[in-house]
Amino acid sequence: MTFVRRQPGSHAATGAKARAVRLAKAEPDLILVACVKQKLSVPSAAKNLYISTLFRKGRAYAERASVPWFILSAEHGLVDPDDELAPYDLRLSKTPPEYRGAWGVRVVEKLAAVIGPLASKTIEVHAGAA
Repeated sequence: MTFVRRQPGSHAATGAKARAVRLAKAEPDLILVACVKQKLSVPSAAKNLYISTLFRKGRAYAERASVPWFILSAEHGLVDPDDELAPYDLRLSKTPPEYRGAWGVRVVEKLAAVIGPLASKTIEVHAGAA
């Protein structure tokens, strides 16, 4: 699996990044949208729990793409948009590296269990650096 960070307005890449970009398919097989701080105050379907403009734009984009999409929750890991969640207050960027490492392993394992082998998949991630 190769991750390529694209800066807004940046299309040029060199070396290994250029190779990864050339190998990437134009359309993703699935989309992951990160959770946000702003949430409803009551339990809701995950797709409705997060209420920031950024999340709503990510959700709308994912739904228009007509491919499976999931939410990356700092608290719960990989979440189906229809799963009901209670509000929580955890930011991945505020957790120690050990937590983020274990969180990442958990997310990849659950993703593989849900969609199958990841080796041939193009996964588009809408999230911060953490």
